[in-house]
Amino acid sequence: MLRLLGRRAARRAAAHACSTANRQLLIGRLASGSSRPIGGVSRFAGGSSRPIGRSLTIRAFSTAARDPHAVLGLSVGATEAEVKRAYYELAKKTHPDALGEDADDAGFLEVADAFAVLMEAAAARPQAGPSGSRTGARPAAGRSAAATAARRGAKPPTLGEILVARLQDEPGAAALVWGDIKERRCEVTARMMDALFKAIAKHRPGAEGMRDALAMLRDATAAELLSPGVRATALASLLTWCKEDELEVTFEVADEVRDSDRTPEVLAALNAAFSYYARS
Repeated sequence: MLRLLGRRAARRAAAHACSTANRQLLIGRLASGSSRPIGGVSRFAGGSSRPIGRSLTIRAFSTAARDPHAVLGLSVGATEAEVKRAYYELAKKTHPDALGEDADDAGFLEVADAFAVLMEAAAARPQAGPSGSRTGARPAAGRSAAATAARRGAKPPTLGEILVARLQDEPGAAALVWGDIKERRCEVTARMMDALFKAIAKHRPGAEGMRDALAMLRDATAAELLSPGVRATALASLLTWCKEDELEVTFEVADEVRDSDRTPEVLAALNAAFSYYARS
């Protein structure tokens, strides 16, 4: 019996020593920024990388990662508006769409992850005034679209889509957002134009807003940023969101319709616009 107890004690001691060694090895790997993923998902750039989505990559977690506030150039206690503004500004400088196909994507991934971390941290906090909770932002879906898409291996949002997302909180920034999109010649989608026109209609309802939206459509067409299909859908969006008490600008929009724009969607939107005037 004593011999059996002695063998059991020896096995327990050996298992403890092995467990201790494994823990020390793991700690050593973490401290050295090992490329082995922790939990299969990383939060910040560091270590090795694997390709995901477009040209973006996900980096394994490293304890050498910077604080998310430092990544975005913010201090602890930053407001929702400050966090979002920093994210949009840094995206314009670090997104692969702005840097070219051969650009290193590590900078943008670090920015997107930092933004996501602050969004998640703030989600549990009550909103504090018009600027939202402190040290983060009150997210609509918990994590930034770029970080979520990256982790799922899906196509991450384009720079244009990231810039347009700003309009959810700042509809009055439509002209600024469009200026950034045009300057960087971002790929323009029908959804982006719809968001721009919706923001314009919300910020400047009536004929003035409709005239601004029409000017934006003409500008995008002149800059050759709209495919024929996107242009036609954008015309329908303009007529859907922008309304006026008189038909002056509506007739201008109707005159803008080309033969290639005469899709069922555009014709239905024109009919609805004139019907709206008849009812008002």
